[in-house]
Amino acid sequence: MQGLVTSDVLKIAIRNPPKSEIPIITDDNETPVPEFNPKLQPTTFLDERGRLISDGMLWKNTSAQTFYLEVPESSSQVILEHLQGHKVGRSNKTVEISDVTNSQSSIHVIHGTLLSSPDQEDSPLQTGLDPRHPSLGLRLLSNFSETSAETRHAKLSQMLNQTQFPNSPGTYELLRLLNGIAEGHDELNGKTPLECNFDFLGDSISFHKGCYLGQELTARSFYKGVVRKRILPIFFIDTRTELPFPWKQAYKQYRDKITSAAESKSNNKDDEFEDEILQTESFPPALEFLPLPRLGVYDAAGVMSILQGIQPNSLNSVKNMPNNDAEPIIKEVLNSQANLDLLQELQTHAIRGNKIFNQANGQTVGEIISMRPFGNSSLVLAQLRLEYIHLLQTKDEVNHHDEDVDHTKWRPNNKVRVGESKMEFRMLPYVPLWWPNVDRATGKAIKE
Repeated sequence: MQGLVTSDVLKIAIRNPPKSEIPIITDDNETPVPEFNPKLQPTTFLDERGRLISDGMLWKNTSAQTFYLEVPESSSQVILEHLQGHKVGRSNKTVEISDVTNSQSSIHVIHGTLLSSPDQEDSPLQTGLDPRHPSLGLRLLSNFSETSAETRHAKLSQMLNQTQFPNSPGTYELLRLLNGIAEGHDELNGKTPLECNFDFLGDSISFHKGCYLGQELTARSFYKGVVRKRILPIFFIDTRTELPFPWKQAYKQYRDKITSAAESKSNNKDDEFEDEILQTESFPPALEFLPLPRLGVYDAAGVMSILQGIQPNSLNSVKNMPNNDAEPIIKEVLNSQANLDLLQELQTHAIRGNKIFNQANGQTVGEIISMRPFGNSSLVLAQLRLEYIHLLQTKDEVNHHDEDVDHTKWRPNNKVRVGESKMEFRMLPYVPLWWPNVDRATGKAIKE
């Protein structure tokens, strides 16, 4: 197993959460710091070229010398064949690999708690905060004696319904997408781990353990390469829709920073002082110098709710209203109809594998990763070129300052097309709150 996964399965240590994962603690309301289960570990599987096959979760049972590998349903057969294909020598007789989905184990996720108590390894219920990020919930591995997966699931659901965590199908998928986290063979296949943010996600990749399949490309990219694409969550809106406040505010702060830096440069001709400004105060490499907002999952959910807007059947409510009262409602409804047309177009064209094109120059700036927009929203995961969203920038570009003439990069009034659609969309990417600060020269995390 150690040679087939990117994580270090021999490492059993308490993971200290990074600053981005520790909640703010106030005198009035103390929130517990996340405590991760050291025996639950995120990982990925690579092919010989260093390209992703899928990700997964490893549950370690040290007393029984057993690993439970949790993977999305779409990945199970692919990973099973991958593992079976790499059984060589003595492992053919000593290692047993089998799918126990329908006979032993089932996975559940609880949202809304950071509390996770240590479990006995012989307990039928193992728990652990999602090691990628606490906002993805508390994961439960159940090994009840019932042989039917449906029976086990029903038993656990019955237990949970007696608590403050009632059954809520679909919640995990929505929070995963709002967090900008791709998973499974369908979303990850053929991409590199760093392009899919696994260098940001817990201990998914170890850069210190021995050799593993696909290590060469991964290590070279991490130590010497430049990451030019990453997966982010994005919303699409109609080009006539007003820009939501988080993007307005972020872009204004970005423009103010550029204006201030340009003024500092023009007022100081000393090259040495100018270099100091570029390297520190005026052009920090971190994410605060971006025209994009940083959003937590619940802030992003609020934006999604607002963008879904009022439904067209609300026209019935204005039939008997005076014209002055009815006019704003009618305007809202017409905008909503345009939004429904947009959502219908996105459901057809914003599907996995389709490209995103910048209308300014026709260049490809991204690719849809998720299957299609979530529910009745415009939320998708996309792999975007970091240069386009200002996350990758050379010193020459920084030194130029004149961003106003560069229409090849993301701007609030951007216009894009998706796939073969003829409709123009406005794309609203955002940086997930759990991301570390990113070095805009390499596209990788800045070491804290």
